[in-house]
Amino acid sequence: MLCILYVNAVGALLTLIGVSIERLLPATAPRRWLWCLIIPLSMFLPGFYRWHHNWIVTDTVHLARSATPAAGALTLFDRDWWARTQEYDPIINRIWWTVSLILLVWG
Repeated sequence: MLCILYVNAVGALLTLIGVSIERLLPATAPRRWLWCLIIPLSMFLPGFYRWHHNWIVTDTVHLARSATPAAGALTLFDRDWWARTQEYDPIINRIWWTVSLILLVWG
């Protein structure tokens, strides 16, 4: 479920970039083209990145620990930390469903 947070973070950052560019444009400049680029990019980029940058945590942990003893202390390479992140799945799911329901009712 961490992928949901990742996709939301990418979408939020691209939205901030789009709003920033939109504010830099002159008042009479068309803006629709910008959002026709940002919206598909926010849907395509997370999947593209995930497809081309997938790695197995256990292999990385093994390589990092064999290379340097201090590398195991990094949470990015800690297999136990990645296993503990699954504990947050029910919380992330509950928040996701609540926000989705609010947006659906609001829309």
